[in-house]
Amino acid sequence: MPHGDDLQVSYEQQLKEGETFLLKAVNSPLVVTGNFNSSNSTAKFFLTDKATGTVYDDFIETVSMTPGSNGYALRVNVSPYALKGTYGVRVEHQGRSADLPDLKLFYADDPWATIRLTSAVHWTPGDTMRFGISVGSNTPTIYLQADRMYMKIRPDDAFPRPYPSVFEVPEGFPESMYNQEIEMKIVSQDRTYIAAIFPDIPTGRYLNNTTIYQSTPTYREDGTVRMQVENTNIGFYVDFAEETGWEKGRIIAVPSSIALTVLEKQ
Repeated sequence: MPHGDDLQVSYEQQLKEGETFLLKAVNSPLVVTGNFNSSNSTAKFFLTDKATGTVYDDFIETVSMTPGSNGYALRVNVSPYALKGTYGVRVEHQGRSADLPDLKLFYADDPWATIRLTSAVHWTPGDTMRFGISVGSNTPTIYLQADRMYMKIRPDDAFPRPYPSVFEVPEGFPESMYNQEIEMKIVSQDRTYIAAIFPDIPTGRYLNNTTIYQSTPTYREDGTVRMQVENTNIGFYVDFAEETGWEKGRIIAVPSSIALTVLEKQ
């Protein structure tokens, strides 16, 4: 159905005072409000790179359209595959189009996106483990190119805590394996997951302490803080490629006070 009035749109999130762009993390939700006058959510977003002039039509993924007190709210996700940069934004909907303020996209690594293995898990050396992130969540993160992945098991006294330890490794676990970077071959990856081979470690039951964290702040491009988890006895770590600018030894998953059972290879 054609509309008689011009399309008028704005971001639900307010721009910071004095800024002409909205700062958003890649792989994060976004709400656009306007006089869409329809529950049809098949809008199209065209993002023009301010530096190169390249136009992208797949960086914004529409989710839903809902009526509200100030017109309609179009809920979208910034794709996890979008590239960081500053973009001019144009939205088209049912034959009408309008410009939005610029979007400045950056790559985030949210601490609460660290994967907690929260149910009993069983692995055999040689199995493929898949570490996946949530798409379009309020804890936006992505995986940039990873060169290496490894598992690390720290001893029971690796850090102080004011409560009884639940840490457990199989009987006879070799002392020499503590604090070692136990290699995990990466077999596939993209922005949303990393798949790697479970390492050859002793069979049996492992329990982890993860309730106390000592965090070292690192700063994202937008100035917000990323708290790196330090205090865990068992963790899965990644070295991101040098060109990403992300530090090596970034923890991406921990067993969250559950039993991790390593089975014997058949």
